[in-house]
Amino acid sequence: MGLDMYLYKEMYFSKFRKDLPKIKNFEDCDSITVRGTAIYWRKANAIHKWFVEKCADGVDECQDIYISPSRLEELLDEIKKVLKHKDNAEELLPTAEGFFFGGKDYDEYYFDELERTAKKIKDILTDSTIAKYEFYYKASW
Repeated sequence: MGLDMYLYKEMYFSKFRKDLPKIKNFEDCDSITVRGTAIYWRKANAIHKWFVEKCADGVDECQDIYISPSRLEELLDEIKKVLKHKDNAEELLPTAEGFFFGGKDYDEYYFDELERTAKKIKDILTDSTIAKYEFYYKASW
């Protein structure tokens, strides 16, 4: 058990679009939504806290949370600030306490996850096809 976190990337296909994927046993569907995992985290509780507070009005019920590209840019900016001013990590991007949420220390794991997340978000934001997707954050524990 633990805090498992996902940023999903979704694409919606309507039967009116010529590019509706042909998927066995779904031929009679009017539409298809394809969902893939863009980023996976485990016990990166500061990132979880940021998504819940900034994008879900503090509601943390393992629900899908819509994340706009501009919100991803905001998170990236916050991460860059923390990585530049590591001594202010607790103030800028604080960890969260929770059952099986992992450590609350501002240690190597914390900063490694921020660096990995920054790289993944940069890749997402510089993808020329970003407008075709919607993004959702979801966590479970």
